[in-house]
Amino acid sequence: MMRPLGPFAADRRVAVAVSGGADSMALAWLLAQWGRPHAILVDHGLRPGSDAEVTEAADRLAAFGVPATVVTLRDLRPGAAAARAARYDALTATCARLGQVELCLGHHARDQAETVLMRRDRGSGPAGLAGMSALSVRRGMRLLRPLLAVEPARLRTMLQMAGVGWCDDPGNDDPATVRGGMRQAFRRDPNLAIAAQDSQAKAALDRWAVDRAVARELAATVTIAPGGSAEVRGTLSAPALSALIWTVSGRPYPPSPALVARATPMRAQTLHGVQIARAGPGWRVMREPAVPERRFPAGHFEPARPICPTEFVMPGHDGDADCAPAPHV
Repeated sequence: MMRPLGPFAADRRVAVAVSGGADSMALAWLLAQWGRPHAILVDHGLRPGSDAEVTEAADRLAAFGVPATVVTLRDLRPGAAAARAARYDALTATCARLGQVELCLGHHARDQAETVLMRRDRGSGPAGLAGMSALSVRRGMRLLRPLLAVEPARLRTMLQMAGVGWCDDPGNDDPATVRGGMRQAFRRDPNLAIAAQDSQAKAALDRWAVDRAVARELAATVTIAPGGSAEVRGTLSAPALSALIWTVSGRPYPPSPALVARATPMRAQTLHGVQIARAGPGWRVMREPAVPERRFPAGHFEPARPICPTEFVMPGHDGDADCAPAPHV
C-alpha cells in the first residue's frame, strides 16, 4: 500500500487526516500496522455534536495505538469549498507544527470515480479527468492517497473484522448536494462507477506521458537559481511553460490554458503571480515581488481543552480552494 509512495523515514512517521468516518479510520488502522501514524482530527463545528464525534474518533484511534491531535475550526464562511479549504489549511499547518512532512488522506476508488465525473461535468481537460493523484505536493507537504484503488466496501469489511467502529456523516449522502446525488446514482447503477474508473485510468496514462515529456523538456532547458527564479534557454512548449509558471508561482493551481496560450511563445509579461523577462539570450521566470508567501505563525494557534494528547484552536479564515473534492478526509 505505502511502498509505491516512498521512500519514507526509517521510523515510518506519517500524519493521517481522520474524520471519524470509515474510510479515514480504515486508513489509520492500516497505517498503524505499517508504521507510526499520528492522526489529525479537524472539528469544523458545522453541525451540532461535531465535537463529540471528534472525541469518539480520538478514543477509537487510541484503542489501537494511534495518537491524535485535534484542531477546532470556528467562524467558517458558509459553503463546502470554504470549509474544505480551511480544513486543508488546518491540516497543513498542524503537520508543520508537529514536524510531519507527509499527510495521508483516505480517498478511495469511489471517491476517485465521483471526482472524475464531477470534473467531466464541469468541462475539465485531460489533466483533470486523470483524477486525484496518489502523491502530490501542497505547500511543502507530500499528500499521499494510498487507497485510491480500494473500494469502500472492502474498507468497511476490514474494520468490522478488526472490531473498529466509525461514525457516518449523514451529509455525505445528502441528495441535495452534487456528490450525494452522485453516490445515490452509483448505488442504482454500479456501471457508472466502473465506466468512470476505466476512463480515469486511461486519462491517467495519458497525463503520465505528457508529464514525462514535460520533465525532459524542462531538464534540458531550465536552470533553477538559488533565489527560486528560473533561467530558460530558448523557448518552451505550452505544457512545459505552464508547469514552470506553476512551480515558480507557488500557487495551489496551475495557470489557466488561456493564460498560457497568451504567453506562448514566451514574451515579457506578468501572469499567474510570476514575471517573465528577457535575460541575455534566454528568459528569466521569477515570482512577483508583491506576492507574499502564506505562512502560519505559531501564534495562530491557541491552546484549548486537552485531548489525546493535544488540541489547538484555529480560527476560520479564507483559504485557497483545494483540488481534493471529497467532503471527508
